[in-house]
Amino acid sequence: MIQEKGKSKLLLLFGISFLSISMFIYQVILTRVISAIFTYHYTFIITSFSILGLGIGGIIAYRQLKNNKTNNQFLKDNLIKKIVLMPISYIFVLGLFYILPFSINILVYIIPAMVPFIIGGYILSSIYSEFSDISNKLYFADLIGSGLGSILVLFSLNYLGVIKSIILISIISSIAVIFFVNFLSKKYIIAYAVLGMFVVSIFVPQNYISALEKNFGSIITSKLKTFGSIISSGDKAEIVYTKWNAFSRTDVIRVDNDPNEMIVTIDGTASSPMYKFDGKDGSLDIYKKDVEYLPYTFGKKDNVLIIGPGGGRDNLINKIIISSILVMIPGFFMGMPFPRGIRLLGAGDKNVIPIAWGINGAMSVIGSILSVIISMIFGFKITLITGAIIYGLICLYNRDRLIL
Repeated sequence: MIQEKGKSKLLLLFGISFLSISMFIYQVILTRVISAIFTYHYTFIITSFSILGLGIGGIIAYRQLKNNKTNNQFLKDNLIKKIVLMPISYIFVLGLFYILPFSINILVYIIPAMVPFIIGGYILSSIYSEFSDISNKLYFADLIGSGLGSILVLFSLNYLGVIKSIILISIISSIAVIFFVNFLSKKYIIAYAVLGMFVVSIFVPQNYISALEKNFGSIITSKLKTFGSIISSGDKAEIVYTKWNAFSRTDVIRVDNDPNEMIVTIDGTASSPMYKFDGKDGSLDIYKKDVEYLPYTFGKKDNVLIIGPGGGRDNLINKIIISSILVMIPGFFMGMPFPRGIRLLGAGDKNVIPIAWGINGAMSVIGSILSVIISMIFGFKITLITGAIIYGLICLYNRDRLIL
């Protein structure tokens, strides 16, 4: 056992929760950053392969546990090293994405994006292997952390922006490190040093943070993005305002050859012109030459209704609430097999738990890609039926092991 006697397992559970919070927020930040680098269509590919990192981490843990299962001190020291690397990996990967010039090769982004998940997969699978007798509590702590992360990420991105959100997940992950090292009874000074470093970085002046957020390498260098295409055409332009939130990155671009117009972009594209207006009706006459003015040249124009993409907002909110309730019902039952499977494995050879974790991560990736392919070819109804059939076959195969 890598646990020191007398140590409360609450420290372990809190460590799992804080680690899960940081990993979930990282995953969402990753989708925002990748949307700004490519388009939102690529985000599911990046996150799917990133989650594959959890499986790879489990496989690495399995090999090390298999080769060193009698060396308790080695396992403990190795686990602590991986735990301390976790907050540093967030800064490294997301910082790398931010400063790199645009590359059309998606592997440039997939491989680094997997690093924190590989480390996280190693940590979680090792802990599940060692403490399989409380797998239900570990799984609950993991899910609680993910749930809190899903709420916290909205406030983080909306109010802190992407740079400070990256610092925040490093702080949260560093707190997880403190819980873990205390649980393992290791006086690891570097764990406290890492936490202190990230806490201090929160107080970096906002003007420096704003300058960093504007200078996003892919937005500036990609010809697929509005700013990059303007620069590549030989015009001079400047990003005068940048705002990251949970929905997108918004930029306001000023082009030197037209002082009366600025361009608003979402995730570097979806451009909309913004015109200078001094408040006088006469200054709008220049826009009467535009084709968009044609509908206003005849009929009554005292009252005009403009319907944009925000129409039907109330209906969408209703659908969100109903969908959330419907998803929770199968989700409740889907959460049961994993901890029970871990406990069954722990009753036999617990060293195979990390490889089971690895298979779980790999199948999650295959499942996410297959669900997209099936839904595109056959529709969502067939996709849901396929999923139900697979679950039914699993239940049929394991009917002797089912515990109701």
